[in-house]
Amino acid sequence: MKSGVGFDDNSTTLRAQKLVQRLQEAKFGDLDRLDYIKKAIESGNTLYESDKQYLEEKSKQLQRIIDTQTKAELVMQAFNKLHESELRDSQRLDAIKKELQQGKQVAENEVNFLNTKYEELQQEIDHQKRVQWTIGVIKRLQEAEIGDHTRLEVIKSALEEGRSVEQGEVSYLKEQYKLLQQIDAIKKVQSSIDSIKKLHEAEIGNYQRLERIKVALEKGRNVEPEEISYLKEKYEELLIIERSKTPSNKNNIENIEQKTQA
Repeated sequence: MKSGVGFDDNSTTLRAQKLVQRLQEAKFGDLDRLDYIKKAIESGNTLYESDKQYLEEKSKQLQRIIDTQTKAELVMQAFNKLHESELRDSQRLDAIKKELQQGKQVAENEVNFLNTKYEELQQEIDHQKRVQWTIGVIKRLQEAEIGDHTRLEVIKSALEEGRSVEQGEVSYLKEQYKLLQQIDAIKKVQSSIDSIKKLHEAEIGNYQRLERIKVALEKGRNVEPEEISYLKEKYEELLIIERSKTPSNKNNIENIEQKTQA
């Protein structure tokens, strides 16, 4: 039976009767009205337009409910089979564990089974790590107001719910991530330049060497790893000096000096 029955000049009385019977058996709709329509059909009377529409609407509603129930039953069956499979695997793994604990030789097929399950576990762990990393990227994009917030939220919800993401959305996310990386790189460069300026003010480090690093950063040129290490080292020295100048640290230093002198 289709989800709806049209009542035109070519519609048969039999089809209408079957539809009413189906709705009555399902106890779906206004049973008194269905009984009235049934009697009208059996008497050969012409159905009102409102009754025709009522049968069509109720037929569609009933079919939607049946379809939903069918999907739910299929999902539950699949879930039960999956649960039963996991239970069998768990029992099998437990048996292998006991054999190993007792120092027994484990059969080759059981070793292969164990290796397969271990690989599946590693794949799932890797997948979950990628999902969590991607969700973190989306949150950073939203905080930085990069990309369409609503579109990103839809992608994030799909990942959190374990649903697949369309390739077009994956490509969109990659494009936004590239923008985020570019902005992060700019921020790092600016932070390094600011650090060099602070070192100059504090007269820490070799002025000319730090200045060469700053000029290279400002012009977008690559900076050698040893120069980056030098900059980090000098900036750490600056931080140590600044922390020592805070009231609490200054008092601690004075107390240490007094104890030493005593």
